[in-house]
Amino acid sequence: MGWLEAHRRLARGEARGADLLLAVFLGPAALLYGGAAWLRNRAYDSGLLAARDAPVKVISVGSLSAGGSGKTPLAALIATRLHAGGRRPLLVARGYGAPRPRAAPCLVSRGAPSEKPLEGWETVGEEAILLARLSPEVPVAVARRREEAWQAARELGIETDVLIVDGGFQHRRLKRDLDIVALDASLPPGRSHLIPWGDRREGWSSLRRADWVVLHRAELCAERTAWEAAVRRHAGAVPLAWCENRLQTPRSLTGAPTGWEALRDGRWGVWTALAAPESFVAGLTARGVQPAWVRAARDHAPFGSKDVARLTSVARRRKLSGFLVTEKDAVKMEAHAVSLPAIVVVPAELAFVSGEPDWIGLLD
Repeated sequence: MGWLEAHRRLARGEARGADLLLAVFLGPAALLYGGAAWLRNRAYDSGLLAARDAPVKVISVGSLSAGGSGKTPLAALIATRLHAGGRRPLLVARGYGAPRPRAAPCLVSRGAPSEKPLEGWETVGEEAILLARLSPEVPVAVARRREEAWQAARELGIETDVLIVDGGFQHRRLKRDLDIVALDASLPPGRSHLIPWGDRREGWSSLRRADWVVLHRAELCAERTAWEAAVRRHAGAVPLAWCENRLQTPRSLTGAPTGWEALRDGRWGVWTALAAPESFVAGLTARGVQPAWVRAARDHAPFGSKDVARLTSVARRRKLSGFLVTEKDAVKMEAHAVSLPAIVVVPAELAFVSGEPDWIGLLD
């Protein structure tokens, strides 16, 4: 955990002391990674590598970073809006983080709110399950080759006229009609590095491929002008929108007390496996809840019996009321609910504050 925390500080430009030793090893590796990513993009830009057409419209919702940009709730929001406007969207995820991933494309949800998911997070990843919950009326599929998701859904009788690809910015083998890039604006724009030094998958110049840029976590951004200037510098006159991450009414996973007043009066810990756990903690603090203990696991980290025992021990030793988690974390914790100490899930809603486009109009 110490190395993970040190890497997070290094990636966020907050390194101190011995953290800087990591840069000695990760800096050259980041240069090599960046060179490989540049060559791959050049191959697609020049036509040396060809992208495949899909039989329907394609919207890619991606990011420059490996996680923490809000792309999954943004994809779900777009799918919900398109469904309400009469389109037949299909949400497509890669299934990253699944301990026992499916080799073949599979359907996770038929888009029937009353039905349970057809797969568990162990085979399709927690983000696919989260998509099904955030947009319950929209079918969800998982496929490593995203273009195969359409056929997998059609074979099960689900017709669709638009694919919404969660995490598709780097998936260049599939042509898209709209490329949307979400960026985490909670940190200054210059404070990020390429993998493995940081969490960025591509250089800033890749923003020139974007059709829309959505700056996320406006509520935590102190440098809006700097962010907009950075985007303009690399993406030109691309349309720009801002959105916030708004924490909603807490709910209990284990019968724990809920409601913001109850949380403010208790002594709570935080366990989360997010790419940007600092933002979750900052949101809680803004609501008047100051966590007494925080443990940030790596993004997409699994959750099992050892974690149950660890949280039970921590709650007892530190005299905690219980733990606060996100909806994404709860997906993996539900199977262990009867054995866990008090767990309160704090949902979040992505809400545009400026520049939200007419999604239906963009596809016409």
